[in-house]
Amino acid sequence: MPLIRGVINEHKKACIRWRIYPRVTGPDKPCLVLSDEKWSRIVIHQLVSNAVKYSKSKAADSHPFTVTVSEDAAGWHAAFRDEGVGIAETDLPRVFDPFFTGENGRRVEESTGMGLYLSREVCRRLGHRIDIASVLGEGTTVTLHFSRESTLHALQDGER
Repeated sequence: MPLIRGVINEHKKACIRWRIYPRVTGPDKPCLVLSDEKWSRIVIHQLVSNAVKYSKSKAADSHPFTVTVSEDAAGWHAAFRDEGVGIAETDLPRVFDPFFTGENGRRVEESTGMGLYLSREVCRRLGHRIDIASVLGEGTTVTLHFSRESTLHALQDGER
């Protein structure tokens, strides 16, 4: 969880400015996963950045943002939950497509439609999984799954 806390601290100024209150919860024991720290940091950075970007415009005074780390028989999971604008149900199937910005992306200038696409590609190549659930107007949860079984990494573009 130090990696997650470190990335959140990198967004401290934006969180303070937009009254976004991050909270990281999880087990007391160390969370060790087989992954690449640099690329994992990039994915986590994207998820935190999206939570800030799509929570800041909501009318409420404060915006909770929770990262919940958990473990089960399959491995470790990190669920990033914001209570921002959410994603329209019709847009959800395409959020991992390159250049897809959807309804929200057309309202937010800095949206490129590449962040979640690249995050999915990094996860795929590292042998992790990423999924998303959202309700328009209520928020979004993006979950990273770090499998105990997955130790093979796709090193070349043709490997899938």
